[in-house]
Amino acid sequence: MGPAGYPPYMIVPAPGHAAGGIMFDVLQRASQSLGRTVSIRLIPRKRVNLALADHELDVTPRAQEWEPDADHYAFTQPVVMLGDVLFCHSRQPQTLADLSGLTLGTKLGYAYPELATGFSQGQFTRQDAKTELAMLRKVLARRTDCAVVNQAVGQWLIRANPSLATLLMADVGLPKVGFRFMFRQEDAALALALDERLSQLASSGELQRIIARYLP
Repeated sequence: MGPAGYPPYMIVPAPGHAAGGIMFDVLQRASQSLGRTVSIRLIPRKRVNLALADHELDVTPRAQEWEPDADHYAFTQPVVMLGDVLFCHSRQPQTLADLSGLTLGTKLGYAYPELATGFSQGQFTRQDAKTELAMLRKVLARRTDCAVVNQAVGQWLIRANPSLATLLMADVGLPKVGFRFMFRQEDAALALALDERLSQLASSGELQRIIARYLP
């Protein structure tokens, strides 16, 4: 995982605490029946593919749509679906057309392909912040109308910061992708074995119970 993690999917171990998060817990649980153990490597996102190639890592969480060279890797089935929604202070847009005239909180350095035309044509404007928490706080302070945040990340932050509980969530149909485990192509057999275990966790309900530890 990255040095800062990606809560609630990956949570960096703090002093005296174990690592956690949806993806970590699922991988750890699924690996038990494969006779494998899971250990953490904190590696910046830009170095992950190189670390895989150099066998510093065996597996990393990744959406297949985020990987330009997806054919070079072996992926499991999705563990959870990732998608951005809007967190707003009062107005709840229903469609992209409802964003007209609004100021949207966005993350510095992030691209939003489905919103790019609206931003470029001035239908709505973006205001960047460095973190999702800062984006949500701007909405609460009415400095922006809505924040564009991954749904699970937003729900996690609101649960951890009760002052944000008045924010309203709106789904305007932004696309969702599956968050999977990505292996080197040479380890496709291991990816397939993990995939079978993930199916068992899903059918038994254990997968949903793991997810429920982190989300409302």
